[in-house]
Amino acid sequence: MKLPNGEEVKKEQINEKLLTYILAENHKDGKHKARLFRSKLGITLENK
Repeated sequence: MKLPNGEEVKKEQINEKLLTYILAENHKDGKHKARLFRSKLGITLENK
């Protein structure tokens, strides 16, 4: 699946989203995604 305008996304934007939202277990909305990434993939902020 291709993202619309995916070629315009910068690596820094992806890193910021991962670090501040998707992998942040203390984020109000992102904590559930962070738990999923940890339990299913073993990915956390500590081993990014």
